[in-house]
Amino acid sequence: MQVYDRVVKIRQNKAITNSIWNMLSTVLLRGGVFLSNIIIAQILGVEMYGKYAYIKNTSQVFEFSLGIAFGISMTKFVAGGIQRSDKTDLYGIIKSNLVTSILLSFFIFIILEIFAYLFLSENINSTNDLILLRVSFLYLIFINISHSFVGILKGLEKFKLYFQVSLFVGTTNLLFAFIFTYFFSLVGAVITLTLLAFIQLVILTIVVEKHIPVFKYILSKKVIYNHSIQKSFNIPALLSGLTAPPILWLISYLLIKLPNGLTEVALYNVGFLIFALLVFAPMAISDSLFPSINKLVENKVEFIKTIKKHIVMLFAISFIVALPTFLFPAQILSLFGKEFSGGTTILRWFSIAAILSSLLVYLGKVLAALHLMWSNLMFNFIWAILVLIIGFIDLNEGAQWIAKSFVFSYAGLFVIQSGYIWYKLRINENSIQRGYIV
Repeated sequence: MQVYDRVVKIRQNKAITNSIWNMLSTVLLRGGVFLSNIIIAQILGVEMYGKYAYIKNTSQVFEFSLGIAFGISMTKFVAGGIQRSDKTDLYGIIKSNLVTSILLSFFIFIILEIFAYLFLSENINSTNDLILLRVSFLYLIFINISHSFVGILKGLEKFKLYFQVSLFVGTTNLLFAFIFTYFFSLVGAVITLTLLAFIQLVILTIVVEKHIPVFKYILSKKVIYNHSIQKSFNIPALLSGLTAPPILWLISYLLIKLPNGLTEVALYNVGFLIFALLVFAPMAISDSLFPSINKLVENKVEFIKTIKKHIVMLFAISFIVALPTFLFPAQILSLFGKEFSGGTTILRWFSIAAILSSLLVYLGKVLAALHLMWSNLMFNFIWAILVLIIGFIDLNEGAQWIAKSFVFSYAGLFVIQSGYIWYKLRINENSIQRGYIV
């Protein structure tokens, strides 16, 4: 019994250590992106930065969906299979995930290259703009394959190693953003985006190869391609990830077509960058709370009581985090340059949206604990529909109205999603007692 307790304690300490390294890595990468955008905005100015933001958003539209599907899949199955003596299934999963990720990335890249001209608008219509847009699509290939390698590192619990990679990439990002943008303006900014993704892929490939010879498995005929994992895990995850990114890109596309489109896209992009920073801490806390609510699913009273406590706690934390942005938007926007001063109201709306988004992230964890993953996908689509409908009501107001549409759509979704969870809890009491919801 003492040996067992010691093993459990070691695993708990390792989990805490891994969580710290993982959070530090995320802070480095997100912080690097945020600071590099400040540098680029300061050098380019508001309109040219708006052009850069549109090109970047277009190249990133399929990143998050593929990254979620294959990155999480790698982490889940590498972690579960690495301890087994027979690793045949694990090698098949690694092969299938990497091959599928690479093929999908190249397929999307080719489609985007062929139809790149469709992404042009009144404000982005020159030959140079089209060339830069096509160059930026290389980012998609490099970054999506990188997500798979990051998933392998996390599955191997090499979080400290991932932190070291993140430290190098984040630091290099800032250096390259300044040098290339300063000397080559918009061209340099786009080159930085693509080049850093390539460098990150090369480093991750070398690091992962030292622990798992992935290319050996890809080329080996003895390792069988695992089709079942694509159907049971990757496709639902891919569908969930495909809801938000296209909507976020469509918003940029609609904004850039406005008379003052470049400025509107720039203000929207800066507001969304800060919004992403505001939701980081509450999201990390939601992740840490997930195991505890999983353990309480079979106890309805304690489950509901715990959810209520968590909601109140997350509201308080997200409110405190968002309050400085709401009170001092001008000072925060001044980091990007004087030309961004017109975005103060936009930033205030995004700070409110961050509070609501933080609560919705937690409700998503509740749905996962109740085994309602397809319902989670449904709510992602509801949000997409809501934000588009509300956004179209007064699109001529530009980025300010889009920021409002985030608030209104999140508020509406919070009411719908929390009501749905309460309804499911009431009509499925017997199912909860058996540990699942149908």
